[in-house]
Amino acid sequence: MASTLDELPEGDDPVHLLAIADSKAGKSVYGAQAAIDGFTMIYIDSDNGASALKYAMKDKPEARKRTFYLPTSRPMTFLTNFLRSTPARPMVWMPDRNQLWSKLLPGVADDERVWKFAASEIPKQWLVNIDSWTSTSSDALGIGSAEQKAELLEGTNQGIYGEANANLTYICNLLQKVPYHVMVQAHGTKYEVYDKPPGSTGVVKQKDLILRETKEVPVSCSRPHGETMVSRFNHIGWLYVNNLGGTEIDFTRKPGRVGGGPPNRKAKVEDLPFSKLTNGVPEPVTCDTWWIEGTHAEFKAGVK
Repeated sequence: MASTLDELPEGDDPVHLLAIADSKAGKSVYGAQAAIDGFTMIYIDSDNGASALKYAMKDKPEARKRTFYLPTSRPMTFLTNFLRSTPARPMVWMPDRNQLWSKLLPGVADDERVWKFAASEIPKQWLVNIDSWTSTSSDALGIGSAEQKAELLEGTNQGIYGEANANLTYICNLLQKVPYHVMVQAHGTKYEVYDKPPGSTGVVKQKDLILRETKEVPVSCSRPHGETMVSRFNHIGWLYVNNLGGTEIDFTRKPGRVGGGPPNRKAKVEDLPFSKLTNGVPEPVTCDTWWIEGTHAEFKAGVK
């Protein structure tokens, strides 16, 4: 029998937040405050967020203990496999090589670190914080790290845009469905939409196009993708540094900018922390099945 809305238990609607801001505007600190307030946080870092986390939690030892830090320079591959991992189909990862593990990999030392994930085991009260969507998009485009071919920069494969679009949309779809809280950090850009002049046919030069609208969107593999990806999040907040040097977060819906969602207001981050979006800090829940660490030798032997 179907439930009516008043019968749904509180807390069954996880917050999936897209936090958009310029660099150093306070996105990582906003996430760190969630851990300080009592959330257990998994921080997936491909954008140098460690220093901001350490600074924000320097006098908060309990918050540091509640924060699992997972760095990677290949966030697209990491997230694609991490978000769909289960006990039956775990993700096995080599953090020092930034690649998926296999017992057949050549030249691997027995003591190299290996991580096994089952993200489906993550408690729904926890927060997964992804830093950042910008670096994930660069990885999808093949320009995120030194070992990538960077074919797009060389102009040899424009089809990379379509492949990146599909891969990033898949990750957004996975994020939309997970039962735990999510915060995705992103940077903003402007998306200008042009129309052809009335009565024109064929190819029209850029200088002759008519600007129809300018919209603020998150940086993604393309500006159109930045506009459409926001539909996978139930909270979209823009962070700004105000004239006094403080940080504010803005959830209001405005023309010319993607975003909005509850609570549809703007406030200082200290007055509108992540815990306000989730109706309070949950009771602490421990879990030791979502992540197992071992060595190449242990996993190869089946001990882990």
